[in-house]
Amino acid sequence: MGMILTLGGITYFSFAGGEFPNSESITIDGRVLLFTLGISLLTAILFGLAPALQVSRPDLNLVLREGERKTASVSRRLARHSLAVSEVALAMVLLVGAGLMINTILRYDRSSPDSTRATP
Repeated sequence: MGMILTLGGITYFSFAGGEFPNSESITIDGRVLLFTLGISLLTAILFGLAPALQVSRPDLNLVLREGERKTASVSRRLARHSLAVSEVALAMVLLVGAGLMINTILRYDRSSPDSTRATP
């Protein structure tokens, strides 16, 4: 899905960019794509392996005790909440950065080369 959006975005940017410098030379770099794919797979394996190992060898006494209390420990709740907060914060940083980039491109598109000269 990301590749389809990227190809559509490049096509749109090349069309809408008009006289944007080097807008016709924007392409997808295969090395960067392979690096991103490798990092994504490595991340999925590393962060998926720890929970899988933990679930494969459950301590039944601990599971039964937690079931009686029906509450997670304080450290687990704190870790879960801090992960959720950091995820939302990183998403906001990405959204603000994307918005600023789009704003810059739109302002560049609206400006003309003659607008830098002082009017009499």
